[in-house]
Amino acid sequence: MPQGYLFDAARTEHLTAQSAMAACNEKQQAIVQDGKYYVVDIDDFPEPPYALLGRDKRLEHECVLTTLSFSGGRQSTWVLEAIIRGDLPKPENFLVVTADTGAERRSTYRVIERYQAKCASAGIDMVIADGPNMEQDLKDIQAGEKSRIDNPPLFTRAECDEVMSYEDHVAAVKGQGLTFATFSELFKANENRYTPTKGMLRRKGQLAQCCTSHYKVRPIRRAIRSKLKEITGSGKTWPGIAETYIGFARHEWGRAVKAAQDVQWQRLRFPMIEHDISANRVHEDWKRWHLPQPGISMCKCCPFSGLRRLKEMHELWTLHCEYLFGDVPPDAPAWDDLSPERQQEIEDGAKDWSEAVDMDMTLRRFKNAGVEREVYTNQSLMPLLVLAELEFDVKDPAVQEELTCDSGLCFM
Repeated sequence: MPQGYLFDAARTEHLTAQSAMAACNEKQQAIVQDGKYYVVDIDDFPEPPYALLGRDKRLEHECVLTTLSFSGGRQSTWVLEAIIRGDLPKPENFLVVTADTGAERRSTYRVIERYQAKCASAGIDMVIADGPNMEQDLKDIQAGEKSRIDNPPLFTRAECDEVMSYEDHVAAVKGQGLTFATFSELFKANENRYTPTKGMLRRKGQLAQCCTSHYKVRPIRRAIRSKLKEITGSGKTWPGIAETYIGFARHEWGRAVKAAQDVQWQRLRFPMIEHDISANRVHEDWKRWHLPQPGISMCKCCPFSGLRRLKEMHELWTLHCEYLFGDVPPDAPAWDDLSPERQQEIEDGAKDWSEAVDMDMTLRRFKNAGVEREVYTNQSLMPLLVLAELEFDVKDPAVQEELTCDSGLCFM
């Protein structure tokens, strides 16, 4: 029997869209056609053109797209590599999506670039979500070109602390045509000027973490919504239309429980936890696959980098300078004897450290964003150059036991 005849027989007309929607049960759908409002049994939909009122109940709770929030870090990259290799099942409609904050470390960008090519070869769609550039926004607000920013969770000095700045010294050094290396002499001449007391550390504050939502989560969700519209032909969503994989390992089940599913249309899944994958298994798999293990995905100026990761960047910068100026120890391998991968790692780490120092100095004065106190990119409340002079040995438990981030929580 023609669908149009069934529609004529089964329709119930209403005066308003509200009354039509209110009259629906779970097996009926409210629609509008020819300017009139109807309640129709889901199985007896008319021929188009018609418009749905509310969500399409035919698809309620049906997942049409599975995505992976890909940070380029160790665990989300493991999930993608495992899917490519068949160690984890590949969803039918699968999209890998990442966000470029403009402030990621170079090693992260290289991982993303490498997996763009791998996804293309494996027939997997991968999207770099369009979004704002955090590094540029931070520079713009310091230059007075912006008055508002979704800032990182920078640490601040207590209001009563005396400002102990070294920027004027560095500016004078630079004005003489010298390099930052001269700062070492300035620091040693007056170390206490730049080092906060324990009382200051106890009274430190921290800005709200606004960067994650603005620079990562929202761009990723926009990209997912765009893909959903491409699949369904409509901008409408329903609960569970998309599932998003997050790369939490077995030991992070507590994070998974607390993960906020703050939009109904997106549900979070944790394939590593579902398949009982531990952090040790991830480490072993990278060796078994004969692939370099990605590092932690983190912005250069992230306050959760931790002293250890900052020290690693500085050590690469120091090593690069030694090779650049011929100061390497006699028993060290020559630059040309290093593998191309090692050369790239040293050069990337050196550039990351230089840019992190530059950003750290730029952010010290944050008054254009409404912050009156000095801000810092680490909770020691010391400039990165000072930490380097101290060889990152702060000798204070309050700083040594600092907060760090070990997973791609920013890509939720």
